[in-house]
Amino acid sequence: MDKDKQNRDFPCGPFVVLAILTSWNVPIESICHLPMGRRKRDGRLPLHVAEPMNLCLGILLLAACIVLVSGCASRRAMRPTMGQAGDPPDSVKKSEAWYIESTPQDGQRPVSCSFVEFDERGDYLDFQQHRRAYMKMRELSAHGERLFVVIFVHGWKNNSQSGNVVDFNNFLRQLASSELAKSNDYRVYGIYISWRGNVVQPSVDTQSSAFTNTRKAFGDSILDPHRSRNGPFGWLFWLPEQLSYWDRKGAAENRVSRVPLARTIFTCAHSAKRYNKDNRVFLMGHSFGALMLEQSVLPATLAQLTDEWPLDDPQLLQSASANPLPFDLIMLVNSAAPSIYAKEFYGYMAAHRAALKSSKVPGADAPIVISLTSTADCRLPTSMLGSMTAVWPASTVKVPSHFLKPSASTDRE
Repeated sequence: MDKDKQNRDFPCGPFVVLAILTSWNVPIESICHLPMGRRKRDGRLPLHVAEPMNLCLGILLLAACIVLVSGCASRRAMRPTMGQAGDPPDSVKKSEAWYIESTPQDGQRPVSCSFVEFDERGDYLDFQQHRRAYMKMRELSAHGERLFVVIFVHGWKNNSQSGNVVDFNNFLRQLASSELAKSNDYRVYGIYISWRGNVVQPSVDTQSSAFTNTRKAFGDSILDPHRSRNGPFGWLFWLPEQLSYWDRKGAAENRVSRVPLARTIFTCAHSAKRYNKDNRVFLMGHSFGALMLEQSVLPATLAQLTDEWPLDDPQLLQSASANPLPFDLIMLVNSAAPSIYAKEFYGYMAAHRAALKSSKVPGADAPIVISLTSTADCRLPTSMLGSMTAVWPASTVKVPSHFLKPSASTDRE
């Protein structure tokens, strides 16, 4: 049996107690205090009616508890390194590996992806995952690779074994085949920041083109089929999954968005830039993942950005940089954060742009953070969605919610 099965958390206690009581022939009506059919004068059901009914109900409840408990998402690392410092050996399946690499096709460079998992309190589930992620970039850069690094924090209903992993790696594969990557000789490297975004095992579409493409690119499935709810009882977990929205939002906003998360993101980004200045780093979060970036990473950037304000100092003016961060771009996609977070950060970025513009620092109008929201995202409440908006240091770009063109016109302040 999977070691994780003993470490689930689903509120099954009441059902277990009820199942035991009914199997012991405790009258059902004495448990729930409801009138049930024909009674004797003492209020109990006839024995020939109560015994089979209680036994059947007990069996059904025990079966439901077993199914629900076995389907809860794990609290342990789902891609553990087992203390190994290097890449996964051949004996480790790609569906369980903390680092995966595609097979080069059509003369293209391989696509790589590292996984770093966090627990409910925002701490590392396996610290070696964090260490291996940035050390791998160092190794690749030492061999002359130019990296295009994409650091991604997933959102609700996902973890390191969900369909989102397939979509992310399919995106990396498409990026590697783009003209941008080819013309600049980039090797695409993804870092998947994972947390317990789902309280139950996720549903995975194994018939999608993304699943087929990644399986072909990596030579095997990158997901463990035993960690999804694709079986005949998968529908039982739909309602608990939907009801987990506020619980998972609270976890993302108040518990997981802590120092270890920011540590991994900044360490990986700085490592990429330090070992090769030509490397590019793109940071992205979706839904609760974007909320986590707004809580942990964006506030941590303020000191470094403010330090670049010349403030009429001739010496600072010569060395001032519009973007001193290790990220070439930060993108927040359909953030589940309260709007006040965006308002506060936008106010700071407007001040940052004004300080740079007044001293004529080159690149003052270049985008650093872009926040996109769309009514097409059915996973967020309607109250959190609006027209698609991109927040730049110097401008606000509004485009239709169904389409975003790189050449969209801007309204400068």
